[in-house]
Amino acid sequence: MMQTALNLASLPDDILLSISSFLSLADVLTFPLVCHAFNSVAQNRVLWIILLNAESLVRPIACPAFTDLSTLALEDLRRIACHTIRLQHNWTTGRFDPLPIAGPIKTVILNVPRQEEDLEQNVGLLDLIFQVPGTEYYVFHSRDTGQLLVWDVGLGRQVAPGIFVAKRIVDVSAGRQTQGLFWMGLLVSEHSAIPSDKMMIVRLDYDAPTGPDLKITFEYTFAPNLTHWAIFMTEEYIGAIELSESQLVDAHLRIVAVNIGTGRQTIITTNVPIDEAHNMGAHSGTCTVEDNTFILFEDSDNSFVFLIPKAILPHDANHDIPASSNLACYTRTSNVSWDPGAGRTFTPEGVLSANNMYGVPAVSLQALDTVVWSSSYEVPESVMQIRFWTPCMQTLPPERSTAMTTAAPAAGAPTTIPTLECKWVANIQGSLGDASNSAWKLMLLSHSGCNVLLVMERGTHLELRLIVVDPELNKCVQHRLAVPENMELGYVYGLSIDDHRGVITLLDTRGLLYAIPYA
Repeated sequence: MMQTALNLASLPDDILLSISSFLSLADVLTFPLVCHAFNSVAQNRVLWIILLNAESLVRPIACPAFTDLSTLALEDLRRIACHTIRLQHNWTTGRFDPLPIAGPIKTVILNVPRQEEDLEQNVGLLDLIFQVPGTEYYVFHSRDTGQLLVWDVGLGRQVAPGIFVAKRIVDVSAGRQTQGLFWMGLLVSEHSAIPSDKMMIVRLDYDAPTGPDLKITFEYTFAPNLTHWAIFMTEEYIGAIELSESQLVDAHLRIVAVNIGTGRQTIITTNVPIDEAHNMGAHSGTCTVEDNTFILFEDSDNSFVFLIPKAILPHDANHDIPASSNLACYTRTSNVSWDPGAGRTFTPEGVLSANNMYGVPAVSLQALDTVVWSSSYEVPESVMQIRFWTPCMQTLPPERSTAMTTAAPAAGAPTTIPTLECKWVANIQGSLGDASNSAWKLMLLSHSGCNVLLVMERGTHLELRLIVVDPELNKCVQHRLAVPENMELGYVYGLSIDDHRGVITLLDTRGLLYAIPYA
């Protein structure tokens, strides 16, 4: 008697569905081409919801974070899957040079045409504070009025009343997002002579029933005669690095942190001398991982990662936090030494922070001045080095294990503490483009932490460069991006990355916004 051979297609539907949930999006997209049984499985919404939720844990997918996928129709789920696969293919394979434009460019006039003298003085410019990933909502800051403005670029207009924050935004935190909501912390100053006088949190409710709603949800005024930078924010507390300009001699860096819900404040005095911090340069930044805060300092030869442990920070569960405390940073730090090579020097360019959803909470950038040798002469050539930092654990020797530990170690036992390590490094030919028209340097880290966008100068021309890290694939890819022939990068003063949709946004000093799809 002949027996019929069994194969996957002959399995019961529920078993085939269960097996399919372990496959990739790309695999399941081919199911309709295989056979009737596989095509039937591919029509199951539950399968697409499972696959997209799993994909969103390792990289952004082509919809806003925390979207309730169970409310979407099958065709919408398949569209998100196709867009996500296309984005991953374009951005992580490195097959294209330049990376081509993948669709129509949206051009939006942000403000009325200005006079030539206004162009020279940057009158009327709107600075891009953040874009909600996966959407066409952008929040801008007006240098003239001090207001934040919400625009829907898809509609090409402002869609919510402006709110006043300050004439000057000094620094912004990494963004935080939940379903329909996006938060960002701001360091602001009303006067150019004052480095920063407030920190605040702004929240955009972009799914509000009556339309997008932008409001200030937290505001804290600093004591006078203080300088603040490197703002950080979690769901429960906000803070910044602080120093007193009137006490530079024998003074040390401080951290000011405030609980968002209760207003409980703590000031943490470190043992990092201010003069040493100045030697390290102003290019320092902060990031948060599981309620711990890290300070990343970059100087010309070393990277220092200082841990501010959650035991002394004002998160909700820490009810007995003191108003002030001391922290021996040097006993709880990691140090990476960098060798630029003979005749070369590193110059710190910046430290950028992001949400730790994908394991890349910080990126630092260093300009490397190098020399290209020729048979008859030397031609100076610059390189930008981008360092991607990821959380890890560090083992301290016993002699360093006693400072600021949350639990007393056994006598002579080492202690493991959280820290950051540099896992990926990319070297980009050229130097950072001129940012004289910009509120910030022409470099940007995506909210996911996985993408860096730069305007780079090489010789006499400018290039738009994208560096992509995929932690799941453990790879780092560099791209030169194609730009329209009629677009002059010399006018660009603002940048945005939407790595959910694969859209790069450029602002130019003529009052135009360009949203360019690359997936």
